[in-house]
Amino acid sequence: MEESELRDKLKGFGVSHEDIAKVGPELVRALTKSADNMVSHRLVFEVVKSRNCMYGVQKGQKIVITGSAIDTNASDCPLCMGLVAPLLPSTIVFYDRCINGNLDDPMPEGVRCIDPGLDCPEANGLGEVVVTARIEPVS
Repeated sequence: MEESELRDKLKGFGVSHEDIAKVGPELVRALTKSADNMVSHRLVFEVVKSRNCMYGVQKGQKIVITGSAIDTNASDCPLCMGLVAPLLPSTIVFYDRCINGNLDDPMPEGVRCIDPGLDCPEANGLGEVVVTARIEPVS
């Protein structure tokens, strides 16, 4: 994507001319480099372990990030905030990979929901959900 295309897209999102003028060259460069990768790739979180989840999350379900949002049409996993919130750091890694073009590098290992599970009775835990993350081309 060219810089002029990016600025036109920002206008389309309702960003004012004044605010576009404030966007520094570093951010323009980062957004320009990442835009194509974010359109052609998505981040997939797949549940690899689920035990006693009160929200009904099951092994094999997926949460799919397309662009910068959860794609509810491509996702089949309940969107429990205890699971979704810990996904943010991996999502930021995805954005960084889109900017730098290293989409083939492995993602960080599993992410756990915030429920401490039965291994921590002092914290009144019950459930346990673990997901892995991968970047894949949009089909």
